[in-house]
Amino acid sequence: LMTPSVREISRAAQSAGLTLPIPELRTFTANAGEADHAAVQMGVLMADLTLTSESAPERTDPLLTALRAHLERLSASEDLILELADLQGELRAGVLSPPQKSQRLDELTAVAIPELQQDWDPWLMPLVQAGSWIETIHLVCLAAAGASDLEPVAAVLRQPQVIRYFQAYVDPRAHGMSETRLLWQLSQTLAVLAELTAAEALTAADLAQITTQTERVLAELR
Repeated sequence: LMTPSVREISRAAQSAGLTLPIPELRTFTANAGEADHAAVQMGVLMADLTLTSESAPERTDPLLTALRAHLERLSASEDLILELADLQGELRAGVLSPPQKSQRLDELTAVAIPELQQDWDPWLMPLVQAGSWIETIHLVCLAAAGASDLEPVAAVLRQPQVIRYFQAYVDPRAHGMSETRLLWQLSQTLAVLAELTAAEALTAADLAQITTQTERVLAELR
């Protein structure tokens, strides 16, 4: 399943009248924890790179440094790591305009995802995607707090096929993995999202609960 990109969700949120907040600066420690942690952390980093490339450009360099460490932790190809290093060098040299920077970041993601899908264990790439998705959905919820009309927000959050796709990969029994606190929390959060977004109407209490659940996933990564 092709999950919606961070930019697609961000544009949908903008169409719903929402302005996503600048995410917390997270760089994580790539060498700590299990591979599932590193994969979900990497997804969060990739989402934050996209979301802050224009609104907080000073974050791009530390995020790329953290992303490189995670690619090395998960044994990504040398070519991909070198491509990231080249991009970071161009940005440090100031040779890219803001539009060129956004394009290069999108190109990096476009190259990275199929390459990682080919090289990694089949359950790792969906966890990267889940990290990006959870981070972006969390920011949508933060932006929507206090909104008087939640129907446009509900339309952004209602992604049942995406939720089912992620649920299939966070079940450790299906992939011979040991259950970690992170996988357990991801499973709980996805179940809450599935239930609340399937309802006819989204309430302020539902939105608060989704915000809490996505925050719990992010808290497991610290």
